[in-house]
Amino acid sequence: MNISAGHAIRAAIVTVMLVACPPIEAAAQTAQSHPTPAVKRWSISVGLAGATSGPEEQMEGAMRSAHFDEPSPTLGSFLSLLFCLFCDLSAVTYDTNPQPSSSSGGLHTTYDVTYRRSDWLALGFVTSDTDLGMTTGNRMPEGLLFVKSRVRLVAPVAYLRLGQRARIGAGPIAAWTKVSSSDSHSRLGAAPGNAPLTYTSTTGGALVTATVESGPSRRVFLALNASYQWIAPVTAGPFTARDGNSSASVPSMRVDLSHGSIGAGLGIRF
Repeated sequence: MNISAGHAIRAAIVTVMLVACPPIEAAAQTAQSHPTPAVKRWSISVGLAGATSGPEEQMEGAMRSAHFDEPSPTLGSFLSLLFCLFCDLSAVTYDTNPQPSSSSGGLHTTYDVTYRRSDWLALGFVTSDTDLGMTTGNRMPEGLLFVKSRVRLVAPVAYLRLGQRARIGAGPIAAWTKVSSSDSHSRLGAAPGNAPLTYTSTTGGALVTATVESGPSRRVFLALNASYQWIAPVTAGPFTARDGNSSASVPSMRVDLSHGSIGAGLGIRF
């Protein structure tokens, strides 16, 4: 009886193993037929943003110091004077624009190449081109003075990955800057002596950036980005306005072209 009981127990164990093995084998075959997708480590994205700061306050202060702070007629006032054929011009009143004034928040274009080295580290290369807007001043009789700024830069960046979607990074900058000026007379007719002036420089700086990406498993993704570019100050000027008989200038100065940007982009992973 004991021998029969032992055989029965062994038979039961073998039966359980035979029943259990096929599901295990099937699960292994399923895992082999659906392997874990390979991680897409490279990404390239193109972004558009608005510049959130720039040299406008500094440039406006320099124009006030040089007395380029007289109000200028609005476009509507000029049109009114043109069509006022039988008016007493000395009695005409017109609206004015306070000067100096600035148009900031120019277009910021970014190209970003990133390599995901691990779950927490990524390395990248960023290049951008930023229009920092224009500052306008007015002084009579020399007229209007316009000063524009632009920065192009490249930066290697090390990123700390915060999960699958977000990363923050920083890196050194190599920047090429351009600060140019023109006046109302050169814009109207390029009168002799009124040619636009351009000052270019090469300088360094630092970049701090934060990015959030959509769809970590998708090939095409949307990216939201905020960054700040510190640019070492460059020398530019003097900026001169001339009416043919007299001239006035904003002296040479150290211009701070540091700026921030907030925008969105589209990218692809591979």
